[in-house]
Parts: sequence; structure tokens; C-alpha cells
Amino acid sequence: MAKLTWGTAALGAVLCAGTQAQAQVFTPSYQSPTLVDEAGVHVSGGPGAENDLVVEGMYRRGRMGFRAGYIASSSSHLSLGTEVRVPLTTRFPAAVVGSVQGLIGYDKAVGFELGITTGKRFVTYGVAYTPFLHPRLAAIDGLEEHRFRYSIITEAGANIELPGHSALVVSIGGLGDAPEVGMGFVLRP
Repeated sequence: MAKLTWGTAALGAVLCAGTQAQAQVFTPSYQSPTLVDEAGVHVSGGPGAENDLVVEGMYRRGRMGFRAGYIASSSSHLSLGTEVRVPLTTRFPAAVVGSVQGLIGYDKAVGFELGITTGKRFVTYGVAYTPFLHPRLAAIDGLEEHRFRYSIITEAGANIELPGHSALVVSIGGLGDAPEVGMGFVLRP
């Protein structure tokens, strides 16, 4: 069993903080280590982001997740993807996350990523907060270049579980020269 410490998490943040994301294998992942069943809508974009506006629907059930959306940029794309999240047995909550995402439009592209997400859930006055850090290795083929490009990308965010069956998800991807900011609203059974 792997052991994750604050030192390991800090090292991951330092190594990844200076990298510029290829838009988080196109869009932010919104991945905390907590397994949840949820469906929601996420919107992202931001200063310096390659995408002007992204609107995605996401559905997660246990370890699996699916997403579909529209990316409005210089050339618009349809985005389709799937993900898997496998919790690790550690003292600090963590999960291994892998995903694949494709773009269909003027340019076609496919991206793969594999990484770890870590974060701890805190409950205060009936509201639960799960700040998370999600560094990962990404491989992207398509768009302007027709060969795989590799990069280390990271995302910091928080799940804010509201009273009832809903949550607000906030994410900042890239953490480098061109951060991409995203927010989503999800419903949980």
C-alpha cells in the first residue's frame, strides 16, 4: 500500500505549479479523492486559457465518470470523455485517476491522463469542504500537431457540499502562466 504524506503532496505541488496546462487534457477534471454519485453542469474558461468558454455535463457513479460538452474557442469542438478513480489506502485521502477525452470539430484531438488526486474532507456548520490537489501526466495528440505531446499538469480545487443533495465544485487548473478557472453545480442522490 502506498503512503502519501504532506511532504509528497507539497513536492507534487512544487513540481507541477510552474507548468502550463494544455487545458487539463482539454477541460478541468474537478476530481477530488472522494467517490461520489453525482450529475452536474460545469463551466470553465479564463484569462490566458486556450478555451474561451467550456460548458460540460458530467455524470459520476462510484469509480466511473462520463462527460460531454461544448468548447467555444477560435474553432468550436464537441468534447467527450470518460474517467476512472481508484481510492488508495493511505493515511491521507488519495486516489489514482485516469481519463481519456476526445475533441470533435474543425480539429480533432485525443488526450489521456494519469495521476493522483489528494484532499481531505472537513465539515463545518453542516457544510462539507474537500480541498484537493490533482497533479498528473497528460498525453495529447491532435489539434495543430499530429503527434503526441506530453506534459505534467495540475489542478487545485474544492468540493463544497451544500445542505441537501447538492454541491458546488470550484477548480483552478494550470497553476502556471495561464490558469483556467472552472465552476460546477452538481446534484447528489
